[in-house]
Amino acid sequence: MARQRILHVAEARYRQLKAILPLVQYILDEKVTKEDIANLVLQLGFERILTDIFGGAEREALVKAQLQMAEENPEFVYSYTLDRLRQGTELTKEELPSERPMGFLAGWQRQREEREKES
Repeated sequence: MARQRILHVAEARYRQLKAILPLVQYILDEKVTKEDIANLVLQLGFERILTDIFGGAEREALVKAQLQMAEENPEFVYSYTLDRLRQGTELTKEELPSERPMGFLAGWQRQREEREKES
């Protein structure tokens, strides 16, 4: 099991975390914990930050960033790219956006997959 860490949050954020729990459980139709919600919110926040940074970037700039990362850590970049290709996660032109999980549902699915890998 992954090591758990203590994170102190403002009282107002903790109240929001507790209050949103029933809403998320209703939407997902499954039992989730405050820790699950906290991890999901952090994951979505990290994704949002990177999306804000890279979301409007031109393809050429993204490729250049990948190449620079490959210079720094080629083993990781190329093995990660290979894994993604093998798993078929590259979107095809035929796939409709409505077929992909959106928003926090996609984040929840990724978080669940990560928990399954850890156990």
